[in-house]
Amino acid sequence: MVNSIIDAIASKLGEELGEGFTIYKEVQEQGLDIPCFFIFLRTSNQKKMIGRRYFREQQFTVEYHPGTDSRKAEINDMIDRLNEILEYVTADGDLYRGTKMNCEAADGILRFYVNYNYYVYRQDEAADTMGSAEISSGIKND
Repeated sequence: MVNSIIDAIASKLGEELGEGFTIYKEVQEQGLDIPCFFIFLRTSNQKKMIGRRYFREQQFTVEYHPGTDSRKAEINDMIDRLNEILEYVTADGDLYRGTKMNCEAADGILRFYVNYNYYVYRQDEAADTMGSAEISSGIKND
């Protein structure tokens, strides 16, 4: 599911921002085409709910590397755009709403954080299934 959400983020950025930006989903050692984005999972937490349900809270980082000399102005503009673009993404046919959006700008790079949370229902293969039972009833005569 994580890869599907990363793909959904990349797709949404490509649709909304156009072809002027390179989007990386893997680490690039050298030869960056800027301006560019890096998308990766930052943290993932899972909490057990009732029964076989689990709540997954996953925080993604969208790292933006500006392409002009006026980096601060470009970063400030991108903050507003990312807040709008990443509010909703569609992954595997399901709509996810971005929550806990926040960012930080340091060293000429914007790091934008967004959570996409969802519930998971896991099949419990180890659980014993109940066998069949027979019930008989009648009146006892003494």
